Amino acid sequence: MWWRGAISSFRENVSFAAHVFLWLADAVATQLAIVGKLNL
Repeated sequence: MWWRGAISSFRENVSFAAHVFLWLADAVATQLAIVGKLNL
């Protein structure tokens, strides 16, 4: 069943994208916190 492989591949890609998004959000939040401390 080719579509099962496509679905599992799609899920893996979504999971990977979610991890990258969370990592970027964490990095941005860290940068904002650093900038906020410098401004204080």
